[in-house]
Amino acid sequence: MNKLLKEAKEKFKKGDLFLTATGNIKSPMMVSLLIVSENYPNTIVNENGGVIVTEDEDGKQTWATKVTK
Repeated sequence: MNKLLKEAKEKFKKGDLFLTATGNIKSPMMVSLLIVSENYPNTIVNENGGVIVTEDEDGKQTWATKVTK
Protein backbone atom coordinates (compact mmCIF):
# COMPACT_ATOMS: atom_id res chain seq x y z
CA MET A 1 0.00 0.00 0.00
CA ASN A 2 1.14 3.52 -0.79
CA LYS A 3 2.72 5.05 2.36
CA LEU A 4 0.80 8.32 1.97
CA LEU A 5 -2.48 6.44 1.48
CA LYS A 6 -1.84 4.39 4.63
CA GLU A 7 -1.18 7.55 6.65
CA ALA A 8 -4.30 9.24 5.25
CA LYS A 9 -6.46 6.23 6.17
CA GLU A 10 -5.12 6.39 9.73
CA LYS A 11 -5.98 10.09 10.05
CA PHE A 12 -9.27 10.20 8.13
CA LYS A 13 -11.89 7.49 8.69
CA LYS A 14 -15.04 6.82 6.68
CA GLY A 15 -17.72 9.30 7.76
CA ASP A 16 -15.27 12.00 8.92
CA LEU A 17 -15.98 15.52 7.72
CA PHE A 18 -13.15 17.53 6.17
CA LEU A 19 -12.29 20.66 4.26
CA THR A 20 -10.30 19.81 1.13
CA ALA A 21 -6.55 20.42 1.21
CA THR A 22 -6.77 22.59 -1.91
CA GLY A 23 -9.02 25.13 -0.20
CA ASN A 24 -11.15 25.37 -3.35
CA ILE A 25 -14.32 24.10 -1.65
CA LYS A 26 -15.44 25.90 1.49
CA SER A 27 -18.11 23.47 2.68
CA PRO A 28 -17.27 20.25 4.53
CA MET A 29 -17.18 16.96 2.65
CA MET A 30 -17.57 13.45 4.04
CA VAL A 31 -14.93 10.75 3.66
CA SER A 32 -16.25 7.75 1.75
CA LEU A 33 -13.23 5.94 0.26
CA LEU A 34 -9.65 7.22 0.08
CA ILE A 35 -7.66 6.45 -3.07
CA VAL A 36 -4.46 7.52 -4.79
CA SER A 37 -5.19 10.14 -7.45
CA GLU A 38 -4.98 8.76 -10.99
CA ASN A 39 -3.27 11.95 -12.21
CA TYR A 40 -1.00 12.66 -9.24
CA PRO A 41 0.45 9.62 -7.42
CA ASN A 42 1.60 11.85 -4.54
CA THR A 43 -1.99 12.95 -3.85
CA ILE A 44 -4.71 11.14 -1.89
CA VAL A 45 -8.29 11.97 -2.77
CA ASN A 46 -11.73 11.05 -1.51
CA GLU A 47 -13.69 8.93 -4.00
CA ASN A 48 -16.60 11.40 -3.95
CA GLY A 49 -14.38 14.47 -4.32
CA GLY A 50 -11.93 16.46 -2.27
CA VAL A 51 -8.21 16.22 -1.67
CA ILE A 52 -7.10 14.68 1.62
CA VAL A 53 -3.36 15.26 1.21
CA THR A 54 -1.00 16.37 -1.51
CA GLU A 55 2.77 16.29 -1.51
CA ASP A 56 4.95 18.56 -3.65
CA GLU A 57 8.23 17.58 -5.30
CA ASP A 58 10.14 18.73 -2.19
CA GLY A 59 8.10 16.42 0.05
CA LYS A 60 6.04 19.22 1.67
CA GLN A 61 2.60 17.88 2.56
CA THR A 62 -0.64 19.84 2.63
CA TRP A 63 -3.41 18.08 4.55
CA ALA A 64 -7.17 18.55 4.58
CA THR A 65 -8.66 20.00 7.75
CA LYS A 66 -10.87 17.74 9.86
CA VAL A 67 -14.21 19.26 10.83
CA THR A 68 -15.72 18.25 14.16
CA LYS A 69 -19.35 17.20 14.08
